[in-house]
Amino acid sequence: MALVCGSYGWAGGGYTATAANIQTLVDAINAEPDKFFFHLGLRSTDNYGNMFYFFGQQNAAHFIIGAGSIYGGTYIYGDYTRDGYWYEFDIPMSQFATALSGLTVQPDATGAAYILSFLTQGIAGAQLNYDALYFYKK
Repeated sequence: MALVCGSYGWAGGGYTATAANIQTLVDAINAEPDKFFFHLGLRSTDNYGNMFYFFGQQNAAHFIIGAGSIYGGTYIYGDYTRDGYWYEFDIPMSQFATALSGLTVQPDATGAAYILSFLTQGIAGAQLNYDALYFYKK
């Protein structure tokens, strides 16, 4: 997926699933947080931070890849060389054990909720390129 910031400011998006399916995943992660990971690939040629939220709740579980803090993100998970090549990240869900403990996923009117939301700080033309987003259990 390649997103380009059309004008100065923030750019982002997200993915939805049924709240019940997301809750099932949250419950599984809560039962064995040391065994679950979130994988993603990123590439860029600009130096702006990328923030990812899980489960559509900003204060639940979120992390930043890159420098600086975006919307109060406190868990900064490293960075990568901004040379246009792909870099992989495997984010341990154990880092979010406290944030996810007891989380109840709130559905919208259709029964859906965001499973993943993301933001990138940018200027016109800045890109967020990502691939291979998935949760897995070891």
